Amino acid sequence: MPITPPTPDQHDWWRDTRFYLLLATQCAAFAINLALDSAVFFMFLSIPVVVAASIAGPRATVGLGITGLSLAVISVAAVDDQFFTEPEAALRLAVFMAVIGAAVWLAYVQARSESRRSAAEAALDQRARFDDLTGLPNRAEALGLVTASLRQTRRHGDRLDVLFVDVDGFKDINDRHGHLCGDAVLVSVAERLRTCLRVCDFAARIGGDEFLVGLHGALSTAVAVAAADRIREAVVQPLDVQGVRVQPAVSIGVTRATAEDDVDSVLARADAAMYEAKRRGRNQVAVA
Repeated sequence: MPITPPTPDQHDWWRDTRFYLLLATQCAAFAINLALDSAVFFMFLSIPVVVAASIAGPRATVGLGITGLSLAVISVAAVDDQFFTEPEAALRLAVFMAVIGAAVWLAYVQARSESRRSAAEAALDQRARFDDLTGLPNRAEALGLVTASLRQTRRHGDRLDVLFVDVDGFKDINDRHGHLCGDAVLVSVAERLRTCLRVCDFAARIGGDEFLVGLHGALSTAVAVAAADRIREAVVQPLDVQGVRVQPAVSIGVTRATAEDDVDSVLARADAAMYEAKRRGRNQVAVA
């Protein structure tokens, strides 16, 4: 089974606010109970809403909530006309409206607080798993992806080829043109990597100028080497950075994972193949 990079979780607003919406409904039921002196109505509204929230899911909860509030309006309208004119009844109505207003405001404040907290947690999770500069998975996430892919190789015989990609002469680029130019080269390499990969493959930045690519389901090592050559040819295209013309290049080591491999062994072979590509003159692909 192909392993694809996980995407950042989307914030589920309904999940965080459902409790507070139910709280507002329960407060409404309680206030109507005060107005109608009917404990039966309060029980009728509260029990189904809670059950729906925990079992039937959001749609049923909304449906029962709307039904319950509609019954509340009908019940209030059915009360003696003096309900709206007698002082005691008017006070009850005022209490009802105040409780509803407070409950809605509480729901809004709490939902906003939860939304901000969840957004902050999502941002921290993003930074923990992905590289800030390129947006690719970082080293820890890449190791997790390789581990999961190797598990599939052992269990189901899935084919996995690992590519170790190193930018040639990156230190010289930094020294000659500055770190901004170096960062632009890394971003360009990451973007060009993405364009060469399928949805089932993954790419990660695992070091300063080092990238890791996982190819799933290649029929043979020759197919993986052809994919590596496409990456190399895409990266070598010239790049203009603030008036400076840079022509990046990469050396790529290719290895096929086996059922006996662990993360360290497969990365060691890919790394050794990459150094062999550099020994041959850089901007090369080598296999181990």
